[in-house]
Amino acid sequence: MNKEDAKKLKELREENASLQRAVEELAILNDLARAVAGTTNLREILNTAVHRSLRALHAGQGVITLVDEDAEDPAKTIVRIVVRSSEKKEFHFNEGLLGWMQIHKKPLLLNDPRNDPHFKRIPWDEPVKSLLCAPMMVRARLTGVLTVYNPQGREFTLKDQRLLTIIAAHLAQVVENARLAEEKRRMQLRIARDLHDDVASSLSSISLYAESLKRLLGAVPERALEIIDKIASLSLASVDGMGDIVWSLAQEHDTLDDLLVRMKGHALEVCNAKGLRHRIIIPEVVAEVSLPAEIRRSIFLIFKEALNNAINHSKAQCVFVEVELRDGSFEMTIKDDGVGFSTEGVTRGHGLRNMEERANDIHAKYFLVSKQGKGTEVRLLKKMT
Repeated sequence: MNKEDAKKLKELREENASLQRAVEELAILNDLARAVAGTTNLREILNTAVHRSLRALHAGQGVITLVDEDAEDPAKTIVRIVVRSSEKKEFHFNEGLLGWMQIHKKPLLLNDPRNDPHFKRIPWDEPVKSLLCAPMMVRARLTGVLTVYNPQGREFTLKDQRLLTIIAAHLAQVVENARLAEEKRRMQLRIARDLHDDVASSLSSISLYAESLKRLLGAVPERALEIIDKIASLSLASVDGMGDIVWSLAQEHDTLDDLLVRMKGHALEVCNAKGLRHRIIIPEVVAEVSLPAEIRRSIFLIFKEALNNAINHSKAQCVFVEVELRDGSFEMTIKDDGVGFSTEGVTRGHGLRNMEERANDIHAKYFLVSKQGKGTEVRLLKKMT
């Protein structure tokens, strides 16, 4: 083989190796994207990202440190996630490294950190033998640092540095979106709680004043008493509705199990209060499934509206409520044996329209079947997976 052929062969091998690296990098990014798709839970995303980084780089431990450059002290981390692939002593991402990353905003590869002239003064944890840091940047702003390290054995390479940098760049926007979503949820919850504490308190007072007014007026026209009763009942209903909004936004109630518990409790409470015969079939315990606030709230409000119609407007003797979970789907049925109504050529009221619109908003299937003298049935079908 002459020199020209040998040169071409070498170039071909290098090109093949480069293509193979690109394919591997794309596969790793695709794996990470699929793993975090469909969730805005920040902690879940961070844990998944660290696990995938460890696997891709054959590292012993990993850390994601989120920072806020706009804070008074950006060295204080917002969130710190540590994942270990072994029972080795935990590595703590140190403020000296964080300071370096905030100044330089570029990848850092250290295969002998204790003897590196730039980091001699840093008190390294005993197990640290080699480490690799990559900045997470959003619009030229450092939002976090992704770090992997090995307690012994294998050193990191420039190829590893390139891969971690690509992962960190992809992860930065995903984490930023999740962080903004969490911020939005916290703001919604704070507003809802403020409204509940302030407005609900006033509404409760209106209900009490209405009752006091009835007692003070004594013998008054029946129509006046009806109006006072309406004021009291609407005030209490508004308080109850605001409580539902606060509940639906609270992250501690973000599972399907929480939703089912609240549905069952509400159904039992209102049926017993009205003295209606009822049959309620709702699973006691289900596998842990997270539900976004919008889905949780929409399902519960459709459930409340359908149950309210069955109890207060259908003149029913018996109400049937059932929730089934099968093949990754949530199916809710609410039936009554009341007077029913014709669904043809009748303008639907706000309650019926709201149920249908809420179902459409969460991409659920909504069915309403009613016939005069034969009761009403409302069904909701929502894919959960």
